[in-house]
Amino acid sequence: MKGTFRTVAKIVGVGIVLPLLLLVLITTQSQWFFMDLPVLIDAATTKPVYNPDYNQLSLFFLDQFLKGSLNDLVEVFQFDLAHFFNFDILMITNNPQVLYFSLSVFVFRMIVGVYAIALFLYIAKTIFLRNYLGAKVTLAAKFGSLGTSNSA
Repeated sequence: MKGTFRTVAKIVGVGIVLPLLLLVLITTQSQWFFMDLPVLIDAATTKPVYNPDYNQLSLFFLDQFLKGSLNDLVEVFQFDLAHFFNFDILMITNNPQVLYFSLSVFVFRMIVGVYAIALFLYIAKTIFLRNYLGAKVTLAAKFGSLGTSNSA
């Protein structure tokens, strides 16, 4: 059980938390990385947003995380986080005209998506093996050793 939690923590740390921290750093320090170009825009009007507040940034990062980890399920069904949380704030997104920032958002979403699938597969495998091996051990204990031949 300890090994399972350790593996899940490694997957989440390396594949989700670390890329998210890098995206937060790049976004919050964008004036240094991108020489004061507006890296964030209003999602509805595409006007530049130069000084987003904490709530806008939080929703931006959550939105990017969900779009990456759920493999664009959020985008396909046009799920709006501001309406879901009943926030009356402006939704922001990346400015596609700032190529390197848009590429960093794309790479973030790709990495998170790959690690989310890896996490899902690892958990599914762990649950399946526990249930399969648990049932096999129970049957073996109940009916004796299964699969061995009795040669006397």
